[in-house]
Amino acid sequence: MSHNVVMANEEAKKQPADRHDQLAKLVLAGVVIALLVAFIVGNTQQVKVSFVFLHTRSRLIWVLLVTNLLGFVAGYLLHGRLAGRSRRKR
Repeated sequence: MSHNVVMANEEAKKQPADRHDQLAKLVLAGVVIALLVAFIVGNTQQVKVSFVFLHTRSRLIWVLLVTNLLGFVAGYLLHGRLAGRSRRKR
């Protein structure tokens, strides 16, 4: 019986910590969303984009998002290839 009381007491101690963690995650998510919105609002001006033979105008935020996405995809693909090479060398 005393074992059950000890376990119940330990669970009661964990609950405030879990709530604190959830609150911290919620606050962090709110800060990240606020920064993202500020970033988008601050980068809405039109810019000239020059490719090899093509020139166009687009909002800066779209240029930033597309280039970040392309960089992420390239990094993901190259990481797999480079990680495979380093494993083979060992």
